Amino acid sequence: MKETATEIGEIDSCKTDASAWNADLGRWIIAQLIDYSCCGAAAMIGWCLHGSNPSPAVQAGKIGMGLLSWRLLLCMTLSAVLSIALIYVRELIHFWFLGSLVPRSKQNSKQLTKMDIMFVLQTAIVSICTFCIIEYHGLTYTETNKFGNGSNFVWFLVAEVYLPFYTLLVLRDVVFLWPFHQLLHTKYFYHLHKTHHSIGKDAQGMHAFYIDIFDLLIENAGAPALLLAFQYFSGIEVGFHLLVPYLLSFHDGALHSVSPYSAMYFCPILDYVLKPTIHHQLHHAIPRNKDYLLFVPYRHLIPRHRQADIAYFNKVFDTNFYSSEKQQTTQQGSPRCHNERNIVIAPSA
Repeated sequence: MKETATEIGEIDSCKTDASAWNADLGRWIIAQLIDYSCCGAAAMIGWCLHGSNPSPAVQAGKIGMGLLSWRLLLCMTLSAVLSIALIYVRELIHFWFLGSLVPRSKQNSKQLTKMDIMFVLQTAIVSICTFCIIEYHGLTYTETNKFGNGSNFVWFLVAEVYLPFYTLLVLRDVVFLWPFHQLLHTKYFYHLHKTHHSIGKDAQGMHAFYIDIFDLLIENAGAPALLLAFQYFSGIEVGFHLLVPYLLSFHDGALHSVSPYSAMYFCPILDYVLKPTIHHQLHHAIPRNKDYLLFVPYRHLIPRHRQADIAYFNKVFDTNFYSSEKQQTTQQGSPRCHNERNIVIAPSA
């Protein structure tokens, strides 16, 4: 029995979808390995520098009012420098791995400019001072199961690493980004946020450091203080594991990455379902669009919204990432037009 042209076309379409899905899945798995390895290396360096207990560092020579110690400052500085270097190495690996798939608008942003380096230094100094003060006062620690039963490593990861990390991400969205990020995109306050958006479609991982002092204080100094305040007023023990700021640093770098396959939440299910890199890259490409003001793309939990953003990203950046999802979107019809008072582009193939 001969197949009709329609049936042949459907078979070819299924083969194309399967091939595209396999290619995306392969790239996604390799990207996860890259990101887990770099973040793991940074965390291991931090643990080696700070030891299994930070208390010896705070016994060393004090600076000023006793807020810091020389040894702790040196450990934190070395840790920050090596972590930033690993974030940059991670991004260079993604540039190399994606090759010609990197959007044309980003292909010349691989090398850091003098201005990029200045912003990296600015962010590093503020972060070093913030976490030195926090650690000196015993609000970070490196031992496992400090608040648990002392034996269950899985419980430690869930309760003392992932739970504070995810809580911090959500709190930062709700308390800082939802009210203030909208204000920073109005004509009265945009001058406080303008520097970060001098980076547009060329955004890459190291541009996470390219921020004004107002953003810097909120996102770097304010974020851990927010978590500590939440713990205090919730009546739970105050403090967080040293892994949490490492996850946060790599999250913010990956948010601006050239790779839409980046690991953000270090949980395979969340990293496959949510596409925060695509979400935030659209914010930089179309900064007036109010759909992309938060860091966590909560609406990606609904497949049609995730597919719409993927299609929109591919249209804006002239790419073909997650093309199997894009084809599914096209077959089902455009799930939603992007509400853009400023620029309206409906997802299309």
